[in-house]
Amino acid sequence: MKRILIVNGPNLNMLGIREPDIYGEKTYKDLCRMIEEYAKERKIKVDFVQSNHEGDLVDAIQDAYGKADGIVINPTGANLPIAADRARALLTDPRFV
Repeated sequence: MKRILIVNGPNLNMLGIREPDIYGEKTYKDLCRMIEEYAKERKIKVDFVQSNHEGDLVDAIQDAYGKADGIVINPTGANLPIAADRARALLTDPRFV
């Protein structure tokens, strides 16, 4: 089974809370659940990390070396559909399906 790390940057923990009329009402947990369901159908294991601190994200990326087959980096400021589309793009990449 392939393993993908999804790295979510600053403010994505505020999805559904901060300006829902702009960013939507779905939460960060909704985003993760949506990606997990999509990946599960394709027999891909996904792990998530979210932080508002750049150093934590760098540590997570470096820690994934040798453990993850790929990394999706969703830096910040993206709304839920864009974040999900980024993950789907990798999860449907022929190298992983």
